[in-house]
Amino acid sequence: MNNMTDEHLQITDISRTKAEAKLSYTKMANWYDIFGIFERRYRLEGIKLLNAHQDETILEIGFGTGNSLRKLASAVGYNGLVLGVDISEGMCKKANQKMRKANLKDVTSLQCADATFLPYKDNIIDRIFLSFTLELFSIKDIYLVLKECKRVLTPKGKLIIVTLSRRKLNLMVRTYEWFHKRFSKIIDCRPILAAEILFESGYQILSTKHMTMWGLPVDIFLSEV
Repeated sequence: MNNMTDEHLQITDISRTKAEAKLSYTKMANWYDIFGIFERRYRLEGIKLLNAHQDETILEIGFGTGNSLRKLASAVGYNGLVLGVDISEGMCKKANQKMRKANLKDVTSLQCADATFLPYKDNIIDRIFLSFTLELFSIKDIYLVLKECKRVLTPKGKLIIVTLSRRKLNLMVRTYEWFHKRFSKIIDCRPILAAEILFESGYQILSTKHMTMWGLPVDIFLSEV
């Protein structure tokens, strides 16, 4: 963790339970796309960096209402497969509706599941995509998710993470974290140090893109084991 001060390393943890998270996201599923507009630019940059190919098997963790799934399904074509896990039944229902409407049910397979226990065999997935998802997990569970990703990826399989970043402790980051600490069941994500966490989890970072959202650093990483 080069050039990181102790203050940088003090990532806030998640206080709400998984049951609370499931209920919260199920309640907001019908209007979540309103807020998804603000994430679209960064999500598309992540998909571009992922560079999915025809015939591949791709997994999206935390697919929400399915806005990225359509792009990923188009990239792999009808001989490929897009898998997805999300903890919220409401999000799963909404995303499945979108896949049916877009005639993509044959190339997508979505499950309501916990990403710390991925329901897949070892070494079967070519690429994994997480967009504004990893920072929703507790510190302990972040490492479990990355361990599971490593397990299911094929050799030289790729992992893309789009995340709020704590690499700069500017006013917006400090303000955001202040609200997260006090209203963590509403503002349930927070900036993390994804590069350092990826390194600790045994990943090699192949490419990085730094962006900002309303002054908050956003980092996009392409990595492999």
